[in-house]
Amino acid sequence: MPEILDGSWVIRGARLLDPGNGVDAWSDIWIENGKIAAIGEHACENPHTRELDAEGCWVIPGMVELSARLDGVIYRESALAREGHAALSSGITTCCIPADVDPCIDTPAVAELIQLRARQNTPLRVATLGALTVSLAGEQLSEMRALQEVACVGLTNGRRAISNTLIMRHALTYARGLGMRVWIYGRDPWLHQAGIVHEGSMAGRLGLPGIPAEAEAIGIARDLSLVELCGVRAHFCRISSAASIRLLMQAHERGLPVSADIAIHHLHLTDESIINFNSLCYVDPPLRSDRDREVLLESLNHPVVEAICSDHTPLAPEDKGVPFAETYPGIAGMETLLGLTLALCRYGYLDERRLIYLLTTGPRRLLDIETATLQCGAPADLTLIDPDTYWRVDPERFLGVGRNTPYKDWVLSAKVRHTILGSRIYGSDVTSA
Repeated sequence: MPEILDGSWVIRGARLLDPGNGVDAWSDIWIENGKIAAIGEHACENPHTRELDAEGCWVIPGMVELSARLDGVIYRESALAREGHAALSSGITTCCIPADVDPCIDTPAVAELIQLRARQNTPLRVATLGALTVSLAGEQLSEMRALQEVACVGLTNGRRAISNTLIMRHALTYARGLGMRVWIYGRDPWLHQAGIVHEGSMAGRLGLPGIPAEAEAIGIARDLSLVELCGVRAHFCRISSAASIRLLMQAHERGLPVSADIAIHHLHLTDESIINFNSLCYVDPPLRSDRDREVLLESLNHPVVEAICSDHTPLAPEDKGVPFAETYPGIAGMETLLGLTLALCRYGYLDERRLIYLLTTGPRRLLDIETATLQCGAPADLTLIDPDTYWRVDPERFLGVGRNTPYKDWVLSAKVRHTILGSRIYGSDVTSA
């Protein structure tokens, strides 16, 4: 259970990392009644100030998970509460639910219901994306303005591509008129629907139908042309291939208002991971070749990449315990997101400031929501991390409802000691000053 942050608190001697505001310094941070009161020395007259010893630790803005696929969870109170607890214990204070959940978020009523259920069952901040088309069928535009009025932070057709180019143009044009960002999964529906894993040597060895990387790149090429035509802000989700990220980098360099995110599993795993029909590595879009992975890693420092996410999809055992082709794609990823991302820093693919940007400031900008900052007067929305604590992944100890992870027994660094959100602190290392 969280402890209430009443009165005055101080986090002693931590490294404060806030890339959005250029903060990188070792200092104390003072919190009073759920807000940041001061950084550095603070003449606090409260004799009951409580203290967190954070020597060697980092304090960062609360992390953001850009895609939490909580199908079947959002309507179960205990499961939703567990997912919220798992997120907060992992340093995540905001989650975004995509439109292609069940039922899809194509009406204001569904969006409001999800937001209400979230507020009732977890302090986790939950944002929603609204559907571009009714039932995600790609035939009739949704009530976009009404979805915007109930606080949907963007519009998307999810993993169901709009194959009719004219309808896609109309959708992008209308979204631009509303000033809303459109979230796009690049895919040619005909090439994509023909397979379930990456089209390569491993697919051939296992006798599984393949999805060529061109299925993603062709879809992105079409949609980039429409973005340029319509002038809409567009975010491309879960990029998986070298050709796709190159197209997006070139478009960004031409001045198009585009951005991208990459799922953490596409930065650590390849199609070789599905050997022996390992359904825990079945994801959509599929794991690609080692060359694709290397190019994605190289792209992490390009400004078109605004976020890394886990594409969190908690599944029941029966969803992964059937033959590979019949399983449901996805990984329960929130609880390993920080450790896996920090590993990329230790391997030299990005520095610590860029790492924190991709988990905090970048995703908040994509969601067009208030940015959590380490500044005086800001609401407390922050995470205290010990970057040098190593731990072994044990899915049986996950706090969320899903155990479907391919990272069992991986040794990761970075443990979240505390997450502070508003007037509550999650963690146990609390002592009196």
